[in-house]
Amino acid sequence: MHRVTPLGFIKEGFLRVLHSPRRGQYARLYGEVAEQTKTGYCQSLMPKKYEDYLTGKEKYGCALRRILDSQDRGRLAWKNIPTDFMFWTRGPWKEIDTLSQQSPHEREVVQNLHAYLTHEVNHVSPKAIIEESKIGLSNIYTELSAPNLTEEYFPKTSWGSFSEFVRLLDAYTSYFDDIISLGQAFFSTDQELAEFPRLMGLDLPEFLAMHCHAMALRFIGANFAVVSEKEQVPADRNTILWSVGEGLDVLDLPRVLFGVKPVCNIKNAVRTTWLNEANAFPPYEDVRFQDLSLARHLRGQENKKPVAVKIEAIKHTDQVWELRTSDNGHGIIVEKLFGSLVKVAETHPEQIHPELLIAIRQFSHPNPTKRNPFAFNELPYGFFLESAYHLGVSTGGGGLTSGMGLWGSAALAARMGAVIKVGVNPVTGGFYESVFFPMNMSVEHGEIERVANEKIGHYRASDIAA
Repeated sequence: MHRVTPLGFIKEGFLRVLHSPRRGQYARLYGEVAEQTKTGYCQSLMPKKYEDYLTGKEKYGCALRRILDSQDRGRLAWKNIPTDFMFWTRGPWKEIDTLSQQSPHEREVVQNLHAYLTHEVNHVSPKAIIEESKIGLSNIYTELSAPNLTEEYFPKTSWGSFSEFVRLLDAYTSYFDDIISLGQAFFSTDQELAEFPRLMGLDLPEFLAMHCHAMALRFIGANFAVVSEKEQVPADRNTILWSVGEGLDVLDLPRVLFGVKPVCNIKNAVRTTWLNEANAFPPYEDVRFQDLSLARHLRGQENKKPVAVKIEAIKHTDQVWELRTSDNGHGIIVEKLFGSLVKVAETHPEQIHPELLIAIRQFSHPNPTKRNPFAFNELPYGFFLESAYHLGVSTGGGGLTSGMGLWGSAALAARMGAVIKVGVNPVTGGFYESVFFPMNMSVEHGEIERVANEKIGHYRASDIAA
């Protein structure tokens, strides 16, 4: 057996839980979480100051559609969008925690899955998209000392993404409502997964476009243009281009398991660009909203180094296809991961690949005379790239809830038998991630791994199967 990479190490942890004799009990209890949450939206347990979820969601949709119909980009219309409705989970969490106590490793993974569910709710909810847009615009206009705008508060450059987000709002909220079933889907058998909502091949273009527009709107300050491969790419704007190749009509996967991976990749690419432009890194002493692309655009300044992100779906065989995410070298900055990697190694060493952990401890030994500046020399560069999937590792500065999106989406990809490979584009220097997915849940993991190794032969994936 060849050397297991950090991604292989992480997948081993997921699969140990999937092979637990308590797997069926977890699936049943997480099913109760989903059911109790969905039926409890309108119960009196809701805090009085908040709308119940279903009523609030309806008001929210109506307000967005009124703005779109009237083409009203004024400050008042935008600020009055109602986003004071809540969504959170209910269910037998105590029973799940008690069950997981029988294995320290299971408890760790189950607790992290709960945190991941909360993470997804906070980051991709329809409410969060608009709330973060409002905050983002407020920060920019405050730093620019803009006058009291009334007619064109919402920027023209973002109107296209707003229009598409509203047009596809029903589809977006339908996907979001699925998220509550993440835990149940993770622990379900393949036969049980057949009952979950599907993502079919014909749905994939709209699904990718929908989430590109949503994240461009959420991180509005980065001023991303969303384009398909058939549209012209703006030369002076950050762009995210989505592409779906031919032959994917037969794709048929559980939407809740598959969807989190492209959503995570789109969010991370746009968010990382926003962080880099605003210098929004700990200790947050010099955050510069005036340096965001949108702020520069409003001042009439050129974007001299636009970020170009591409997410594309490519068919390889009748059984295997690839979701590839890449940038042009101005987006994801790998070296910013190192500080948070060291931090997690100090606080939660069980999360870190053993070889990385040894090197980190040698490199950052508390005794300066025992520190080894060459501790990482024996490790492949790919180990650093894959370290981004460790829970707690993030360009945002670290902490155990940082990097939750990559960790969780990798867990659900592993559940489907997908193979993840990461690297650096030798032409642009940009980061890329290739996820090789099955066309459906009947495809064997060995076939997925064979195709992945054939297409990216210089990078050997871990031979860990779901």
